[in-house]
Amino acid sequence: MAYLSSVFPGHFPAHGASPGWDGLPPERRFAEERSRCFAPAWQLAGHSQELRARGDYLTIELATTRALIVRDAARTRAFDNSCPNQPHALVMARRGKLAGAISCPLHRLSFALDGTPADPAASAPLVALELAVTGGLLCVAPAGAAAAPRFLPGGETGEPARVINETVEFSEHEVLADWKIAIEQLLLHRMPEHEVQGGVQNFGAPELASDPAGHQLRWRAVPGTDTNGTGADGAAWQRMYQWPNILLEWRPDGVSAIQVIPLTAGQSRWQCLEYAYRDPDARTQEQGARARAGRSEALRLDIDLASSTQRGLASPGYRASHQGSVPSGIAAFRQLLATQLR
Repeated sequence: MAYLSSVFPGHFPAHGASPGWDGLPPERRFAEERSRCFAPAWQLAGHSQELRARGDYLTIELATTRALIVRDAARTRAFDNSCPNQPHALVMARRGKLAGAISCPLHRLSFALDGTPADPAASAPLVALELAVTGGLLCVAPAGAAAAPRFLPGGETGEPARVINETVEFSEHEVLADWKIAIEQLLLHRMPEHEVQGGVQNFGAPELASDPAGHQLRWRAVPGTDTNGTGADGAAWQRMYQWPNILLEWRPDGVSAIQVIPLTAGQSRWQCLEYAYRDPDARTQEQGARARAGRSEALRLDIDLASSTQRGLASPGYRASHQGSVPSGIAAFRQLLATQLR
């Protein structure tokens, strides 16, 4: 077994390893996590208002697929952004406009905006993905996935009517930290159970609610004084964690999201999206500009702390610490993880 483990790492347990999940090498555990946690999951792709006209598109690299979302007349469709003849990306840019067709110059193929090939004898149609709009946000999943989550601030029952600006910020960060370490760091910093003063956050006592059935955590708090420039107009900030890897934030000035994509055992990619409301209120706009500066500092801190936590581990994988008290948000995440990997 030791010999087979050395020749085929990740497929055979190391000599003397205990049976069960903890006995698997990091590469095997990572493969199981991708299959069980991410393959069936709904993932965030963008905002519906980014696709305003026929031919407008968005692309994004997710945990188990590349997604292409296209506006076709009055309907928006989602496909696997991959050529049916060879698994390479058809569209490379994050966003843009197609001239009425999706093309593969390598194989000289063309597909209509509904995914059908111009020459059915030369190629199969594009693989369709499930697409849902919730809270104005576009979510994609493999065909046949369970019902999409609801991305709405607490208390709202319908789709928000707020209009976003055409300028959308999208950034990606390669982080030397396992996706689970990344989520725990973000939950610890972005969804604290206690009052946070100083640093890059300054809120009154928050409310944290867990929804095990919906695989969600919801957080609500009112910003404190202008210590960090966030302002205090009485409007609550609301945040939501959606299993397995999405954190959303609603503020008076807009919506932001962080989506953690697993790359390898011990490495992840953080996709950050920022949407500002089209709001003429000058004070709200000023508070939004100050809040963006605070979010940049918070993101840098979270990346540094997650990377530092990963360096402190003896393995590129992940082992939950059982020392000291565990915040309820992190405990809920670990329970969801244990349920998926049982």
